[in-house]
Parts: sequence; structure tokens; C-alpha cells
Amino acid sequence: MKPTTSEKCISVRLFEFLFGSKNNPSHPRPSTVQGAPEQIEEWTIGGNYRILNRMGTGGTACVLRALDTSLAREVAIKILLETESTDEELTRRFLDEGRILAGLRHPNLVTVHAMGVDERLAFPFLVMELVHGSTLDDHIDEYRTYPTLLFRDMVTILETIHYCHQRHVIHLDLKPSNIMLDQHGTIRIIDFGIAVSGIKPRSDEFALGTALYMAPEQFTGSHELSPATDIYALGVILWELLTGTPPFQAASDATDSFTDLAHRHLADEPPIHDLMRLPHAAPLAGLISSMLSKHPEKRPAIQLLIAALKVELLAQGGSIRDRYHVRQTISRTPNYLTFIAFDRLFSRPVVIRMLSAEASLDPDLRDRFLDRARELANHPLPVLPAVLSIDRDPATTLPYLVEERVEGVRLNVVIPALQARPLRLFRLFRSIWQALVVCRDAGIVHGNLVPSSILVSDQETIRFVDTVPISPRSLRPV
Repeated sequence: MKPTTSEKCISVRLFEFLFGSKNNPSHPRPSTVQGAPEQIEEWTIGGNYRILNRMGTGGTACVLRALDTSLAREVAIKILLETESTDEELTRRFLDEGRILAGLRHPNLVTVHAMGVDERLAFPFLVMELVHGSTLDDHIDEYRTYPTLLFRDMVTILETIHYCHQRHVIHLDLKPSNIMLDQHGTIRIIDFGIAVSGIKPRSDEFALGTALYMAPEQFTGSHELSPATDIYALGVILWELLTGTPPFQAASDATDSFTDLAHRHLADEPPIHDLMRLPHAAPLAGLISSMLSKHPEKRPAIQLLIAALKVELLAQGGSIRDRYHVRQTISRTPNYLTFIAFDRLFSRPVVIRMLSAEASLDPDLRDRFLDRARELANHPLPVLPAVLSIDRDPATTLPYLVEERVEGVRLNVVIPALQARPLRLFRLFRSIWQALVVCRDAGIVHGNLVPSSILVSDQETIRFVDTVPISPRSLRPV
């Protein structure tokens, strides 16, 4: 039912209180309307919610701080802007947001308490949990300085969105200003105003979202919207928090920034060198680039992203099972990572070899990693580091093996010093040959034998390190 003239006048006066008159927004001069309160604190919405002040305004809606008089608690009230409240499509989406959020229960999402249509003001409203805090926009410098904080919070964001996707909810407007850190430092994802809910992916007849973070399919409608659409936005967010700027920006002289950004998202490749020049971002460059693929089907699954970021947390000095504290990352390949760690239980340094998040998605590679670990553990050789344990990291679900830390000087360092002593050099290479025979007789293939993977002790004992921790059949290049 359409609002009466009197109802329109009352709602207009509320907006004048909130935003000021059109002639002078900074000094509200609301017109006199019979039955309308004279003070902002006297206004109520939905009968029980007394307005305290305006908290913020977006493109189509306004969020108010209010007092729930029936339960004596402060809440956030979201209402459509006056100019949007008569748009039937936006009103439908606004009410859909309430229904979607009401069906989700997660500590990193904002709780919806109630929704309805105010009969006197004749517009819909949502009553939500009041969250005090700041948005990710306010923490970009902090994240760039402390990447561990960024990776930790991004894991939480990804896990929360994964929860939504499992319940067939796609956000479609993920951006730093829609992700909050509350007063306790907890991530809270807000504003599901254009989210869609349903088992099947959906497409829209017109573009909705924020251009800086929109996926190509949101601009064109040529692909159905799906969880991969959120993956694209998360890639833009991660890029911005790592580098300080989004991968695509409108030209300063563009006459239409939306159209210019649409072209860049659709046609331009992200400037990957911006990530490669940052030590903490370079290991993720390939993964983030795949998140920004123009083709939704080529974007990685969110579980892979979660595991990859948890590995980065390890590389930044994290712990495995609260026992192995990672001190240094000594090598990375597409298939596995190698860390130096400290074993707190036995107070000793160890080497940890862990399958990469990308390789873990390949069942064959996972099996070959475990086969290799068992092979090395069941056939201990004096020329190889001892395998101390084989396990799975509960945080990443990735398998790993723990080896003893072997001391010695690498052959590539020794050779220049022995070039003037050919007899000693000959004895050294004879020892290397004998060590290789030991491995051959045991059926062990090193897989990565180079001078830097051969350690020489003070007594010229040979130990091979950095063996490829994957069974060598059909071995991928590393």
C-alpha cells in the first residue's frame, strides 16, 4: 500500500532531521508537520526503537544508532534513503538482506534482531546488532607493516565467507568498508544489501556493487553470479591490503569512472610486479593473480585460499601443534615448503617439509608425499637426515614430515677452497660416490642433487639434504 501524503511528509521531516535541508545540509531546518516530533531523540521507528543519532550513510541506505525501549539495549537500525525507499527493486533487496542475515549464525557476521515496515513512516527497516569499531580501510597501513595481522584476519574473512557460501549466500559487495574490526578486534562482515541466496548461481540484468571490487561478470551479466564472484572481490581486497592500492583504478581524467573501471576489470591484467617487489606478498602473487582471473571457473576454491594463507602465517613464525615453532623458511617450490623450526618438546632444531596448499588438491601428489615420507622413515640411512615424525597440520590439514637438522658445510662452498688441493678434492668426491651407492642400494632417489644439497662435516662425512619429499614417479618439475 502506497504511503499517504501525511506519511510522506512525516518521513521527509525525519530525513531532514538526519541530513539537513536541501538548501543547507549542515543546518537542518525541518518544515512544520503536524504529528512530527520536534527533536531527533523523540523519533521512533517500528514503535520500539528510539533514534539516538545517525551512524553512517551509504549509496542507498542509512544506519542509525537507536535504543530498543522494550529490551533496554542499543541497536543499529538500517533504513533506505528517502530517494530510494520508493524503488520497488531496491526495497525488495533491502528486505531480502534481512531474511538472508536472519538465516545465518556466525560470530563474524552481524546479527539481525528484527525487520519490518514502519506504518507511520511508510518505509522498511532492519534492526541489527550494534557493532562499534573501524573498517579495514582504517588499517591498511597497519596491515602493510605487520603482514601476520593481515594473513590472520584474511583467514577469518575467508572462513566467514566460506560459511556463507556453504549456505548458498553470495555477498556480491565485499570491500574494505564492508568489513569491520569491532572493539575487541574481531572481524565482522556487514552489508549484505545486494547478496543473493539460492542453490543455483544467479545473474542480474543490471550492474550492482562497488566498481573497484566488482568481478567482470558483475559488469556484463555474461556469466552467472556465483561464489567465484566473491573470490574476485576478496582478491582485490587482499591486493589492496598488501600494496596499499587496488589493482585497478580509474584514470584521473576519466569522464565516467564506472565505465573506465569496468573496462579495466574486463580487459586489463593486474600489475603483478606490484606484488612481486614485496617480500611478504611475492609468495602469494600467483594465487592472487588466479583470484583475479577474468574467467570465474579459473578462480581458486576458497578452501585453497584459506590453507595457503595459513601456510603464510606459519612462514611468518607460526607454530605447528604448539610444538614446532617455525624460525625460517629455507625453500619454496610449487609442491612443497621447507622450514627450520624449533622442537619445544625436545629443545632441538628440526627441519619440516610440508606439502603446499596447491599440491594438496592433487590426490596423487598428496599420496606420493606420504609414500615418500614413509619410505624415508622406514629405510633410515646414515647419509640422509633421520625422519623423526610424519603428521598432518591441524590448522592447514596439510601433511608434513619432521627431519633432524644436519650440521655441515655445503659442497658449493667447499669446492672453491679445495681447488688448490686436488688430492683432498678427489677423496671428497669418492666419499660422495660411496654415499650415492648407499642410496642406490636402498632404492632411494634424491631427486634434487646439486652441490648445495650435499653437506660436508669437519671429518669429511657426507650427508645429503633437501631430498625431494615426493615419490619420484612422474615427478613434476620443482
